[in-house]
Amino acid sequence: MARIEHIKHRLERWGAWLDQRDSGGTGYPKQSSFLRLPGPIGMNCSTMTANDLECSQTHDAVQSLKVGRPHLHQCIELVYRKNMAYKFVAVALGKNESTVHSYLEQVDRAIDMWLRDRSERPTPIEKTLTP
Repeated sequence: MARIEHIKHRLERWGAWLDQRDSGGTGYPKQSSFLRLPGPIGMNCSTMTANDLECSQTHDAVQSLKVGRPHLHQCIELVYRKNMAYKFVAVALGKNESTVHSYLEQVDRAIDMWLRDRSERPTPIEKTLTP
């Protein structure tokens, strides 16, 4: 098996987003809502970016692995939050480096499936609008 590239890049952005949060930022927009300049009349403008929304969703997907697959969650934390090289992740987990690669492939598939499940599920508002 091989890594899923768009999930790998998504995890890289998530790791950078969390680094920003851990370094004094929140991982969310830095400006308070009451300090934002008003947008055009009648429009509600938000400074939350698409990256913030994506990373928040990725964070939820990663956290979902904590219960059922803690070994995968721990691997993700070491690779994307601690920025450890695969050989050091293998030592920390007490596994072979090939196992780390296998874990990351499993992570990609689990997160991809989690995201697909969420995109196929109707939102509460969509449920009320369908006959």
